[in-house]
Amino acid sequence: MPQSFSVEDEDNLIVGLPLVNNLGKVEGGVVLRYPIAYVEKGVSGLLSQLLKSIAVALVAASAVAVFGLYLLFGGVGRKLGSMERTMGEVLAVGGHAIPEGGGDSFEERFAEFVAKTRETVDHVKDATDEVGRLDRLM
Repeated sequence: MPQSFSVEDEDNLIVGLPLVNNLGKVEGGVVLRYPIAYVEKGVSGLLSQLLKSIAVALVAASAVAVFGLYLLFGGVGRKLGSMERTMGEVLAVGGHAIPEGGGDSFEERFAEFVAKTRETVDHVKDATDEVGRLDRLM
C-alpha cells in the first residue's frame, strides 16, 4: 500500500499523499508545499494560545480547590483555634475550660482533657519544686 511522505528543505515543508481509487489502485497524488516560516508562525500562535488556555484552566481549578478546601476545613480550623486558645488560657491563667452552650460530647471531653492536663501540669510543677527542695537539702 502506498505511503504518505514528507520532505523538508531549507525554506519549505513538503507533504504528499497518494490518491487511491475504489479498487485500491493508485491514480495520482497530492503534494502540499508550505514555507517553513508560515508553519512556524502558525504553530507558535497555537502554542501560545494553548499555554494561555492551560494557565487559565490551572488558575480556575486552583481557585475552586482552595475555596472547596476552605469550605470543607474552615470549621475544623476555627474549632482547633478555639481549642488552642482555651488550652493556652487554662494553662497560663488557671481555671477550667467551659464547653460552649449546646456543644457536643467532643466539647465535654475536651473540657475534661483540659482539666486533666491542668492537673498534670500542677503535679509536674509540684514534683519539680519538691525535687528542687530536696536537691537544696543535700
